[in-house]
Amino acid sequence: MDLSDRIISAFPSELKRSSAALADLLGAEGAALSPHSFRVLVQGETLEIPERLYVARAAFENRDGIGSCLLTRHHNGFVRQRALEETLSLKQPWTAPFIVRLVGEYVIEIIEQIDAAFDQISDAQLGAFVGTNPAFIRLTRARVTSYWNSYFRKTPPGEYVGFRVMDRIEATGQQSRKRGPR
Repeated sequence: MDLSDRIISAFPSELKRSSAALADLLGAEGAALSPHSFRVLVQGETLEIPERLYVARAAFENRDGIGSCLLTRHHNGFVRQRALEETLSLKQPWTAPFIVRLVGEYVIEIIEQIDAAFDQISDAQLGAFVGTNPAFIRLTRARVTSYWNSYFRKTPPGEYVGFRVMDRIEATGQQSRKRGPR
């Protein structure tokens, strides 16, 4: 699968035109994607999101919000953190995997940013995502545990921001299941 196909597969079909245009732009910029990706289900569609994006230019036109979401996969943590700011303001269901994935990574400042802005994330988008991706949520929790164990073990688990955010994410999913489909 080439760069264009991989970028297109990271977003729902409703964004095919925008994601194809972004893929063309990134191809012209000489971008590369890591060979690894993760799969999630969003609104009945399987999305395959690249683990990392390697591109020299860290800012490009934001096409329907997909630019900021894709930049949350950038190889530079500072770029991921800036991209997260805009991604958090989007209220689209397809933003949830980009946000949740960052919780399972090692950059504590990004996890703190998600914690501080948690109320901005739509319960509907997050709850539905959690409910349809239990294996992804378990893997993210395991990653949080691993990073805590390796780097933050002196912090009691109840005070570690990664656990706090995962608890909130999982609680949002449980509340969504209790409410049922709307």
